[in-house]
Amino acid sequence: MRYIKRYIMRCVAILAAAALVAMASAPAAAASPPLTFNDVSTVPWAEPAIAFLAAQGVVKGVSASAFAPDQPVTAEQVVTFLARLFPSAAAQPTATLPGVASWAQAAVHWASQHGIIPDLRAFDPTAPAPRAEVVTWVVQALGLPTASAPAPSFGDAAAIPPADAAAVGAA
Repeated sequence: MRYIKRYIMRCVAILAAAALVAMASAPAAAASPPLTFNDVSTVPWAEPAIAFLAAQGVVKGVSASAFAPDQPVTAEQVVTFLARLFPSAAAQPTATLPGVASWAQAAVHWASQHGIIPDLRAFDPTAPAPRAEVVTWVVQALGLPTASAPAPSFGDAAAIPPADAAAVGAA
């Protein structure tokens, strides 16, 4: 349970940072009406970031009143969050992707068309999104350079897949 909380905290922090960067370079838009999630008080360290992302329309929770902060974040959810950060870049699905929820179809197409998900055959939409892969997707969505990124120096750097190391270093 402690690992899941740390994982969720890091994913929420990554998405909040990406939201700030994306919105800093985007024209001002009207914010969504505030959502009130009854279950985020169990994660007080993430509550402000969740409220910020909800106000921007990036996250919508599992219902109008529940966020489910103890549930793992899936790959299709993360990709949907990123697509909501870059609404002008949203793609229209050209075909239904098997295994991808209907609400995530456009976002997964967008991520594929923009190289964020380079191989849809290896994309498991309902699997928990690995932290390093989330960072890679955010770095790619923001267009950050990774060629000269320093090697990650985290305590768990050895666990970072080689395919994600440059993006983690760039972040």
